[in-house]
Amino acid sequence: VYVEKNNAPLAIIEIGANYRNQILLDDVSVAISEARPALPQREVRTVEWAGGVRLVPDRSAHRLDLVLDSVELAGLLPLTELWETQAEVNNDNTYSLEVTYCGFKPDLTPGPSVWLGNKKVLWGSQVCLAASDLSVFVERSGEQAIMRYGVSLIYQEVNAGKDQADGTWTNKIYYDTTPGGFPVITDANRQDLGIGATRNVTHSWAWGAINRLDVFPDANAHTLYLQMDVDDEVAEEHEDNVWSVRIYFEQTLPNG
Repeated sequence: VYVEKNNAPLAIIEIGANYRNQILLDDVSVAISEARPALPQREVRTVEWAGGVRLVPDRSAHRLDLVLDSVELAGLLPLTELWETQAEVNNDNTYSLEVTYCGFKPDLTPGPSVWLGNKKVLWGSQVCLAASDLSVFVERSGEQAIMRYGVSLIYQEVNAGKDQADGTWTNKIYYDTTPGGFPVITDANRQDLGIGATRNVTHSWAWGAINRLDVFPDANAHTLYLQMDVDDEVAEEHEDNVWSVRIYFEQTLPNG
C-alpha cells in the first residue's frame, strides 16, 4: 500500500491518466502497475498494489524502490500496453527504503513420500510389500539356514520454511516402536539445508549393517516412523516432526 499525491505548492493542474508506477528490488524491476487514472489537483489517494509483490526472504539487506510515473519501462511492457509519462514540476519520483527479513524460520519435512523397496509410498498411508520389495540374506549355522529379510528405503529431507536450516541435527527411523523407543536407523550430523532445498537419504539394506530396516514378513500390520530433528536442534516453523507409514506383507515367508 502506498500513497499518490498531487498537492505540491506548484501542482496547478491534474496529472493525466495512463502513467505507470514501478517497484524495483536491488535495481531489478519486480512489479509494474496497471495504467493509472488521472490524479486531480490537490488529491491524495491510497493505492493497494494489485497482486502484491513476490519476494524471497533471505538474510541480506535489500533496497526497495517505488518509482511513480516511471520513465524506464521501455522494453519491459508489450507494445500493446498503454503507457504515457507525465510532465511534472519535479521528476524526482523515486522513494526508497531498506528491507531486511526477520522472524522467518526453516521447516524440515520429508516431502510427500518415501521409497520402500520398489514402492513409492505417501506418508500417512499404507503399503503392501511383495517379495520383490525385500532383500534376503541366508544365514547358515551348521546345517541350519535362517532367512533374514530387510527393506531398502529412501526418504527426503526438505526445507519447506523461509530460512535456511543451520547447524546439525539427527533423524531417526523406528519400526513397530514409537519415537522415543529404540531406532533401527539413526542419521546423525545432518547439516545445513537451504530454503526450498531437497536431498535424498538412502539406506540400502545389507545384513550386518548398523543402520538397516529388518522385517519379518507375516500376516500382521506394522508401522514405520520417521522422526526428524529428534532433539529439536533446529528452531522450526512447525515442530511436529513425526511421519509414519503402515506396512503389510503380500505373503508370509519362511525364516528357516
